[in-house]
Amino acid sequence: MSGPVLQAAPTPAPEDGLSQERSRAAFLASPGWISAIVGAIVGSALCLFVLAPWQFNRNAERSAENARIISTATADPVPLAEVLPAGAQATDQLAFRPVTVTGTFLAGEQVAVGLRQNQASQPSLEILTPLRLSDGSVLLVDRGYLSANTYNGSIPLPPPPAGIVTITARIQPYQPDPLQRPAIQRNGYLEVRGIVATSVPGLSDVRGGFVQLTENSPGVLGAISVPQVESGPFLSYAWQWITFGTMALLALSFFIYREVVDPRDDPAENPDADMSPERSATAGPRTGPADAAPTDDSADRDDSANRDDSANPGGPPIAKPQRRSRSARTPRFDRSQLYDS
Repeated sequence: MSGPVLQAAPTPAPEDGLSQERSRAAFLASPGWISAIVGAIVGSALCLFVLAPWQFNRNAERSAENARIISTATADPVPLAEVLPAGAQATDQLAFRPVTVTGTFLAGEQVAVGLRQNQASQPSLEILTPLRLSDGSVLLVDRGYLSANTYNGSIPLPPPPAGIVTITARIQPYQPDPLQRPAIQRNGYLEVRGIVATSVPGLSDVRGGFVQLTENSPGVLGAISVPQVESGPFLSYAWQWITFGTMALLALSFFIYREVVDPRDDPAENPDADMSPERSATAGPRTGPADAAPTDDSADRDDSANRDDSANPGGPPIAKPQRRSRSARTPRFDRSQLYDS
């Protein structure tokens, strides 16, 4: 007596598998998915190739400027004529360069520069006093800060040292007033808003720039220090944009992969898979136990019955793997069970 003959399940043709994979990826052609893909790619490209390089460039510029300020401010003082000769204009590259200058202060020509703040962010005045050099030219000297609350027009400005003095100061380019506001005549002095060659009226042959006195220099008031150098947040911003761009691509890839390997049920093939509460109410209440949602045990019994009816009578059943979609695995809440029959 011969044993039962096992009959293998038919192997799908390669063309069928390819068509099945194509049908799974057909959702990518829908308008919603096309918009999502284009938006994710454009946003990621903007983060990775525009915003992140922009922040990297700003960080590089800030680092180069900080290095220049440190190297310039810490250099040894040199005579003014070596770095800013007569007729030359001070530039940002010369800012904070220490120099030594010899001349005589013009006490009767000094003015106050208003709308300034000191290092403590307190309202202050900067006292600008001309210095007559040995060659006859004039250099504007910023002697430093005074409290604007104390020198409010009723107290004369402190006079500079008399006679020939040698000062140590830092070069600065002119700081014009962007609004070009006129000067204000106070009781004891003239108050201007910017520092330019014409800030002190009646002067000629003025050097192209001014200087700020350093500590312990003759005539200094509240010395203006070199600004603190900070790298700023540009580098962290750049890495944040890189993170955002990478996350957009990863999220898009994850959702596409999930939709391909685990698609939702097609409502045309499984009308009960996506039934809304309104459709459930229209269908009427379910009162019998036969209408209840099948449990895992009932599903296993149905699966066993299907195997018994396979095309292999008399032999052991052949288990056929069945794939469930996300909606088939998720139990649905039946509102009809809330009511008694």
